[in-house]
Amino acid sequence: MKRLYRDVEHQRIAGVGAGIARYVGVDPLIVRMLFVASIFLGGAGLVVYVVAWVIMTPAPDGYWDADESTSDLRPIYRDPDEKKLFGVCGGLARAFDLDPTVVRLGFVVAAFFGGAGVLAYIALAIALEARPPEPDVVEAGDGPGDDST
Repeated sequence: MKRLYRDVEHQRIAGVGAGIARYVGVDPLIVRMLFVASIFLGGAGLVVYVVAWVIMTPAPDGYWDADESTSDLRPIYRDPDEKKLFGVCGGLARAFDLDPTVVRLGFVVAAFFGGAGVLAYIALAIALEARPPEPDVVEAGDGPGDDST
């Protein structure tokens, strides 16, 4: 049976966000950003985080070694190819196989709810790294020393 533990190996504060992320199979950054956003929207996130910190036990040693649930997760980056401002929506869209326009629309709609979309976008623009460049693929016959002429 799958158990919910705090992930103290990948903790930022207490491992609550990383543990929840491993349990549901998402990037820990998403869970952490949801906690931060909920703190700005009434403070409930702080209360929930502290309660979870008290209730959730740390994972036993070696528990995550046998866990393969995060091996297929794609990291979330800002996407310079699909950017309008900072590439946040393009990066989220790439990570979750969505149309970037849908993600942008979600941020615009959320902006009308107490500015949550604006705050979330700014926080993600700061927290996410730019996507690293794709490695150059050298096709057969295009390498140095090839005299195909």
